[in-house]
Amino acid sequence: MAKRQGLKDLVERTGFSISTISRVLNGKSTISDATKEKILSAAREMGFDMSKYVGSSSLDSIAFVVYYQRRTEFENPFFLHSIRGAYNCAREHGYSLQVYFKEDEGSDLIESIVENRVARGIILSSVLSDESDIANLRERGFPFSVIGRPTQSDSTFWVDNDNYNACYSLVTDLLNKGQKNIAFVTKGLDRHYARDRFDGYRQAFAIRGTSAPENLIIDGDLPEQSGRLLAELSQGHIDVIIADDDETALSIANLIPTNGRRVKVIGFNYMPVPRIENVDLWLVDIKPEELGFWSAKMLIQAIEGQSAPINRLIPLDLTEKQFPAHAFAAR
Repeated sequence: MAKRQGLKDLVERTGFSISTISRVLNGKSTISDATKEKILSAAREMGFDMSKYVGSSSLDSIAFVVYYQRRTEFENPFFLHSIRGAYNCAREHGYSLQVYFKEDEGSDLIESIVENRVARGIILSSVLSDESDIANLRERGFPFSVIGRPTQSDSTFWVDNDNYNACYSLVTDLLNKGQKNIAFVTKGLDRHYARDRFDGYRQAFAIRGTSAPENLIIDGDLPEQSGRLLAELSQGHIDVIIADDDETALSIANLIPTNGRRVKVIGFNYMPVPRIENVDLWLVDIKPEELGFWSAKMLIQAIEGQSAPINRLIPLDLTEKQFPAHAFAAR
């Protein structure tokens, strides 16, 4: 029985990329006549079944899956900017980008995308706690990439900020300026980005031969921990608070009494915030557009069979001079 000829065989035969072949099979006018003839002639000689591809949008489409969580994700510019980055990369390589929203972990959206062949690959906008979608896609052998570091980071295409070094550099800079009462507040260290930032925070103290102040590490649900945080603030034990993300930073800023001493709160992300009395609120730009771009870039390289690194860390520049350009001062 003759082996069924697939897209990869046509790529090997012609030397053209999957994106170029897909545009030819879909009748895109941007491809030269000479290239079209080479690809179509090779397909005919190979007995390639073009009927299931002609007119199909899957050949040159990438799916970008955004997870709904506690708030509408379009209120958070991170997702808009990451989608734009992925779109720009996809367009450069001849792909379109389709955005999907997954409202709950029990949804069959991923299965629908794969089984209905509506896209060549999938970008997952974040890493959920159970990572079931990642396990599902890996088991199916379907091309995908992730924004954020998954648990099995050595077998998944992923892109993330260099969260460890970002927080390490940030705390080191604060310590060099004589600010030692630095608190770290997190909703939970089960999320990889929070754990990496926390590890960088602790290492900045350890490299100086000292330990991070355990009384200033607040781990858990903020409403439940607010009393402890406010007690440390009222006693003058805190000069700077580092939050694990923007939501935590904003929640902390809203807790701080307006009649107390001024406190700096630093979070990660880059979302507009209101003015808050008595708080200097700094939000570090985590470069979502660059994260989106590279999530698409790595996925396209995987789809087209190109050799590529399995992960990429995006560094953050945290020098004091550049903070104001990446922050919203609260006053």
